[in-house]
Amino acid sequence: MSGVGDNIKAVDEKNLAELLPLKRQDQDFYQIADISDECNRQFFSRFGIDNPFGCQFLYRQKRASDWVCHSLFNVPLNHCRQGCHNE
Repeated sequence: MSGVGDNIKAVDEKNLAELLPLKRQDQDFYQIADISDECNRQFFSRFGIDNPFGCQFLYRQKRASDWVCHSLFNVPLNHCRQGCHNE
């Protein structure tokens, strides 16, 4: 049996396509106007495991006969103190 850590993966160019539908669903839920898959792709592709701006993670959870993905986001605290909301 695999542990929870085996189901958490950093988002990179190989699995970014799994993240984008989750972000679209979040934006739909929060009633964001003018959702753009291309803008989301550009924005979220800039984060990565070695990026000082932070890293996006996917958590894959087994349910019944399929996998459900959840997105997790990690932003270094020192970056937020420098004003990460100004970008």
